[in-house]
Amino acid sequence: MIKPLLAPYLMGQRRDQLRRLAPFHGQPWQLVEVAELRATHIADRNEQLRCMGLAYAALAAQVRQAAAAGQLPLSIA
Repeated sequence: MIKPLLAPYLMGQRRDQLRRLAPFHGQPWQLVEVAELRATHIADRNEQLRCMGLAYAALAAQVRQAAAAGQLPLSIA
């Protein structure tokens, strides 16, 4: 079974418009959220990298969880 995961971040910056892709596959997408990542613009490159690490660590955790459950993770990030 496919496990759709949607991570609405780009370069560590929140991109809520990506949520409109959620109906794309015909089943509910699990939203990968990081509570502290609210900024839609981050000028500092080091802060962008830090935030990217947080976003993709959260996505990786969801991928591991899906794979451990025998699912095939599919991500839009």
